[in-house]
Amino acid sequence: MAKYKKKLEEDIRCPLEYGLTIFGGKWKSRIICVLSAKEKLRYSGLRKECRSSMLKYTEQKIFTQEQVQKLFLSVNWISGNYPERLYKALMHSSTVLTVWDDEKLVGITRVLDDTEMLAQVHYVIVHPDYQGKGIAGQMIEYIKEKYKNFLYIEGMPEDKKNVPFYVKHGFSVMENGAAIQICNLDKN
Repeated sequence: MAKYKKKLEEDIRCPLEYGLTIFGGKWKSRIICVLSAKEKLRYSGLRKECRSSMLKYTEQKIFTQEQVQKLFLSVNWISGNYPERLYKALMHSSTVLTVWDDEKLVGITRVLDDTEMLAQVHYVIVHPDYQGKGIAGQMIEYIKEKYKNFLYIEGMPEDKKNVPFYVKHGFSVMENGAAIQICNLDKN
């Protein structure tokens, strides 16, 4: 334990106590919460858990038209070019789950439902700077829990490369199903 005494004058008797003294501030309580929920965690896992615990997930429609447009354009979705229509569509959707990093909108999932039988996951979008951190998966798991008593929860990924993500989260490819669409972009 001598190496701990060299850096601090306090009598620190364990590595965790030393680490908490070094981290301090807002991280101290987050680290304790994460470690109490997990039996073992490497530093990279701890860092990921702490970062994701800082994000706020909400169904409150507190986003602005500009925030939504910025998120959609960050992933090159054409809907971002129609901010008024996009905002109106979101405000009238059954469920809109958003993810916030402080005041920044970093993720959004939209679900349309018929109140009993079918919930349609329309999209799951995560800002490129936040991709790969488990945000999309947490949004899907939230939606699955919310709609667990519906007969069907369906999704229609626009890109086939996203199908494995949905399969990983319990969806299955419809054996004889196919996505269909009429695109009216040229008429607007």
